Amino acid sequence: MSLKLNERYPGRFNNPSADYPQGSFKNRTAPSAKDGSYLEQDWANDKEGFFQSLLSAAGLEANGSVDKVGASQLFDALQRLKQTQSGTAFPTTGPSAALVLTPSPAIAAYAAGQRFRVKFNRASTGTDTVNISGLGPKPLKQYDSAGAKVSAVFAIDQLADIEYDGTDAVLLDQLPSNNAVAIQGAFKNLQVSASGSSNFVSVSADQIILADTTGKNLLAQSVNVGASTIVVGVNGRDLAAAATPATWYSVWVISNGTTTSCLLSLSATSPTMPSGYTFKARVSWARTDASLFPLRFNQFGRTARYDVGANVPSFPGVTSGSATTAMTIALTGVVPITASKAMLVAGTNSGFVAFAPLGGFVSTPGSNYLSTAQANGFPFAGGWNASGPVPTTSGEINLRTQSVMYASTASTAVLQCMGWEDNL
Repeated sequence: MSLKLNERYPGRFNNPSADYPQGSFKNRTAPSAKDGSYLEQDWANDKEGFFQSLLSAAGLEANGSVDKVGASQLFDALQRLKQTQSGTAFPTTGPSAALVLTPSPAIAAYAAGQRFRVKFNRASTGTDTVNISGLGPKPLKQYDSAGAKVSAVFAIDQLADIEYDGTDAVLLDQLPSNNAVAIQGAFKNLQVSASGSSNFVSVSADQIILADTTGKNLLAQSVNVGASTIVVGVNGRDLAAAATPATWYSVWVISNGTTTSCLLSLSATSPTMPSGYTFKARVSWARTDASLFPLRFNQFGRTARYDVGANVPSFPGVTSGSATTAMTIALTGVVPITASKAMLVAGTNSGFVAFAPLGGFVSTPGSNYLSTAQANGFPFAGGWNASGPVPTTSGEINLRTQSVMYASTASTAVLQCMGWEDNL
């Protein structure tokens, strides 16, 4: 505390003014008058308390010498306190997402320009606030590459400066963006699978490059996440609408900067991201059955294969029966819209069955190319006869469209899909 001189010594000090809010010294009006300011221990100690507090706070002991320019302990104390940021550097406390900062002395009110050096006791969550001196929580933000304020990203025990800008507490010492030129979705040792006996899709990878809408990249490492078709939000679907059977859901790895999670979406390009999550990369697709279980499959890198078992008792059928004139058959029920290749297998217990890519580099492949009379005209053809059985035919085709050409002379013929390659 400091003395109010005019109140402590009425008439002996000038009343407060804009220049001296605590009163000021004045001379006596005449040599014999007793109305001027005088030396008294309380006001002298009041001033001395400030200087001795400087030394004490700085951890300095008076050396007994008179201060002078170039050799001032009081000045050295100010420099030391400035170096240690005494009065501005404090650790945060409190639970996740609701941090507390208790500076000493406490601030009386929030004001733009207040800055503190902090040591974070927890990592960011994407929805973090900080309550300074019990004055109420303020959102913790940082600037993105475009200068917009976004949720702050920080690590446990990170040292940083935060400054109140009149609205938010802004993190000024951001973590490195790791924003070297990289391709969203690039991966190392990507694996995706569904057991077919639950609502869950699992994703793992050594590394995946995620990106936000500004092109900022994030390297997610040691990824081991998953999502359920019956959960809405993080590690579930991005839509509150009910899940539907026989539906393709894109599989995404997402992050809020510190936490890596999973998300399912109907969109191939723009999932609705959970609050605080800005980084993403699509890694796969999963198709639901009548119980909303993803069809059993496993994927290594870009190649996904139906895994026979559980809710995939055999490879999913594309079409069956005879087609003496080649037919165009859609593959949308067995491969996702981003598939670049399809792995197909055709078989029959009599006659001939064949399939070919649709939409080659010529407008019409030609009559021989699609003729059932010349079976070898098809890239993938198989058949049966009693004297010389021909094995079931299979092949991998590039998908210029989501369709395939099919021909067969047998009602027992069937065309099935073994899997696809995703154009990630």
